[in-house]
Amino acid sequence: MSRNFKRALTIGALLYSGTTSASESQYKYRIHRSLIKDTLDKNLPLAFDHIGSKVEKRNVLTEVNAVIEDLALKISPINNDWSTLESDLFFDAGQIVMELKNLNFSGKGNMVD
Repeated sequence: MSRNFKRALTIGALLYSGTTSASESQYKYRIHRSLIKDTLDKNLPLAFDHIGSKVEKRNVLTEVNAVIEDLALKISPINNDWSTLESDLFFDAGQIVMELKNLNFSGKGNMVD
């Protein structure tokens, strides 16, 4: 028998009669802090646009017994220039924390009593 035929026969037998098993694996790897920070900094406009689009359009304010309808929220830098946004990245108890300065939160909606 040729070597290729033996390989094909072995693979065929394994595919026909073999059992499959799975195991859980955990991998640890290191990524430099500046890579994470740069990646987050470059994607902040997209992330904040996504957050703004996911805001509930109707919110109940129980403290003043009112409802805000057609709520629109926008998060952007104070001067609307993303390159001047100040950010810092650090690790705390196994979590990645990003601190941002000079952000502007603006929104509009209709308040109904």
